Amino acid sequence: LLSSPTSTTAMLISILPVLGKLMEGVMFKQIQHYFSVNGIYSDVQHAYREGFSTSMALTTLTDEWLGQIDRKLLVGVVLLDFSAAFDIVDHEI
Repeated sequence: LLSSPTSTTAMLISILPVLGKLMEGVMFKQIQHYFSVNGIYSDVQHAYREGFSTSMALTTLTDEWLGQIDRKLLVGVVLLDFSAAFDIVDHEI
């Protein structure tokens, strides 16, 4: 540990989060490309994919449900809201 940090060491430490974010972005793009090229993504995977969105996922699901209804099949949907799930977790553990 440094007993008295200089302005140079303080500056270097402050750059670490920026470098980490840059590396994270580069790695994310490489992994995303690898998954796309090798067909690892599922057809129903919409998160973390370029050109896919939650709107597109909802449109695809709605179209699927309407097709099932047209064929006189039963359609059931369960929607869960996890937005406050971590509010009840004991953070002192």
